[in-house]
Amino acid sequence: MKGRCCFVAFVFVLFLLIQHAAANIEMEITNFKGSYCTAENLTGEILISFTEFGDIPKTPTPYLNAYLDGELYSGIDMSGLLPQSPGDLPYKKYPFGYNITGEIRVTWYEYPAQEFSYSLMVEGTCGNAECAGDGDCDCPCGPPYECEWSDTIVEDKDAVIDGSENSELIYDSMSSVSLPGDNNEKDLSWKVKCRNGDYSESCGSAPGLDGTRVQLTMRQSCEDSSSGGGLWIEQSITDLEPCNTDVYSGCTGVNDWYRFYAPFDGASLDEGYTAYGGPTQYSGGIYKIDGGETTYQKMNQSAYWDYETGLVVIFDYDYQASYIINRLPANGPELCAYTDYSEQQTETHAVSRDANVNEGRDIFNNKIECSYDSSYEAEYSIDDFENNLFADEFKYCTGEMENCEQEIRNCYAVETSDSEDAVVVSPGSSSPTNPPVTVSGVTSSQEMADAYLIEEDFSTFVLASPISTGEHDVIFKIENSGTVLKTGSFSFMTCNDLDRDGYCAVKEGGNDCDDRKKDVHPEAVELCDYLDNDCDGVIDEGFDAGENCGKAGVCEGVLMCTEDKLGVTCSNTLEPGDLTEICDNGKDDDCDYIIDESGIMVDGKWQNCTYVCKTGDVKPCGTNAGICIEGYQICSDGEWSECLAETGPEIEVCNTLDDDCDGIVDNVNGGKSAEESKCWCYGGNDKRDENDDPCNDIDDDCDGKIDEGLVCCTPSETRECGTDTGACEKGVQTCKENGRWGSCVGETGPTTEICYDLIDNDCDGATDENCNPEETCFNGKQDLNEDGVDCGGACDKPCNEFSSWMLFAILIIILMLIFFGYNMIKQ
Repeated sequence: MKGRCCFVAFVFVLFLLIQHAAANIEMEITNFKGSYCTAENLTGEILISFTEFGDIPKTPTPYLNAYLDGELYSGIDMSGLLPQSPGDLPYKKYPFGYNITGEIRVTWYEYPAQEFSYSLMVEGTCGNAECAGDGDCDCPCGPPYECEWSDTIVEDKDAVIDGSENSELIYDSMSSVSLPGDNNEKDLSWKVKCRNGDYSESCGSAPGLDGTRVQLTMRQSCEDSSSGGGLWIEQSITDLEPCNTDVYSGCTGVNDWYRFYAPFDGASLDEGYTAYGGPTQYSGGIYKIDGGETTYQKMNQSAYWDYETGLVVIFDYDYQASYIINRLPANGPELCAYTDYSEQQTETHAVSRDANVNEGRDIFNNKIECSYDSSYEAEYSIDDFENNLFADEFKYCTGEMENCEQEIRNCYAVETSDSEDAVVVSPGSSSPTNPPVTVSGVTSSQEMADAYLIEEDFSTFVLASPISTGEHDVIFKIENSGTVLKTGSFSFMTCNDLDRDGYCAVKEGGNDCDDRKKDVHPEAVELCDYLDNDCDGVIDEGFDAGENCGKAGVCEGVLMCTEDKLGVTCSNTLEPGDLTEICDNGKDDDCDYIIDESGIMVDGKWQNCTYVCKTGDVKPCGTNAGICIEGYQICSDGEWSECLAETGPEIEVCNTLDDDCDGIVDNVNGGKSAEESKCWCYGGNDKRDENDDPCNDIDDDCDGKIDEGLVCCTPSETRECGTDTGACEKGVQTCKENGRWGSCVGETGPTTEICYDLIDNDCDGATDENCNPEETCFNGKQDLNEDGVDCGGACDKPCNEFSSWMLFAILIIILMLIFFGYNMIKQ
């Protein structure tokens, strides 16, 4: 490298933590070089981060000071680098958990079994005047007829009933009584006697265990008593038909309507009938309901009924009103029992549900978290408890629990988790008559969501390396009124570093094995470039460069480094059959392991093996790349003609076309970039930028003219030109009177790459590229692996010796000169 020598530094410590530093403050030193010249400005960055507001107090004033070799070098006031107020920061969010508890009260009714006893009898009349005349009456009583008789069917029988159903059949008297043959059926009367009572059609509130309450009655069928009023039948009067005298003689009006029911107890419809308290809503009878007024329908005034036939007639029927009938079924042999006695039962169940039912979110899909500047609050109504939180828990009522109801009577919230113990939760409590449950969470922690980062460049401190060589230390300290909050440091040494790669040469005590190459040092990545890049004593390890590859004959090659230096490729890409065997050249041209086979048959004739086609064969030639157009060749007498009808390459110019058909657009003079070719359209891409300097010695508009119409410099002004890559050296350009730069003077330009001299002769950044022995042995140059031109190394040609065919050729030339000279003299 040119210029003055630099002293090299090596990094001893990348990051240093001081024990007395604040726990929440971190300091890191980054991007510094490994070496610096004497008195050279140090480069790098100081990264300071902290996680909580106030970790670095603003008062008294904090300073970031730099110490070089233990002495205070410079410092800066940090006040302006710190957040000015808590509101300037995003704060860390603290998740927590809580659950909601509800006390569910379940209320239902149980119907305890009611024990009672009863006695049954039947009575009626038997016989008549006719049977009395012939004395042939089958009656349990004697004349005179008709006579009254009775029979006790059951005496003090025990039974049990509960109120879970309507009326229940207790005993069917017809199953155990024999009626007299001549009984008068219409006179039959079935009676029941409750304990300590008298016989009648009905009795109620029979004494029993624990104050049982049972109603008993004798009816044609217990199933007819199916309404909610126990033994009574409560029914709307519908499906009426117009009444006439054929139905009932009292039907005279056009608004009289009737219908038939099953026979019923006539007395149950008498006005004011209230046996056992009457039905559920009304006393026995027929009622008219008009608006909110209920009116009893009197016999032969508003209504008529016949209990034996079940006929019911409504006089002056009011279409705007509705009618209802309450009655007891007709007397009969079935003992029907009913009780509505029940006992209310109550249970309370406390059930809980985590509020964070959906991965840290409450039932409103809000995240359960809070930060210094954002608290959490959720309000749960009774509806939320019933429909969202505890819907699955509302299942305490079963089929055995009559009239079961359940409701939430009290509810409240309880904190369950806070992993960092940073949140204060106010859960609140409530009941159905009070406001909803309000849960709130707050935290006083000022910890930030992301660490607050301060980036400060070394240039702020104007740090420069000392003049003296050797080891030096730089320490950065955050100091506040004499207290050191955090420190960070690094150390370096000075030494010669010719290639400025940050590593000292071996001769100076370092481990850089080649201080002339920047990409060669101990930590470099090993490339395939015939160099020991990582200074481990092995060249190109892992690449196997130089090993044989390919097939037999001229198809054989060696592994060589790729252009990008990241791998290897075979120097020979020929495959067997790509070339035709050429006789008498000592090579296996078609790679079939046979050298100079004698010949081939062409058009039925044995010919020398160099004739490789048949007359009339046609094959393409040339290329279709760029502006070129492919042509064709025709075979005649075993030889191919020249390429016909082709458009060949031209000299490359800057015009957005591939004139020389090499696959690269506008690579003028073989340039490998827009700068080298002086054409912005190089490679087919316009790389111009509106901010680029127009005076750039490049044809920006691709019209073949460079910097036309521009004044690009001041006359007599000079500048460097060319490149100093590899063996090249820069020259100097001088500005001419017309404001245009003159030619480059004094530069050393690129030359043809010479193999194996470890020099970048063509100045393309690569050394000894494409050095294939198969080529270098026949390239007409004395490469460094040869003792002479095309000699040495792997070459199979003799060097500096005349072969027999060369001697033969020279002898022929001499004989021809003698022959022509003799003839001239003779003439």
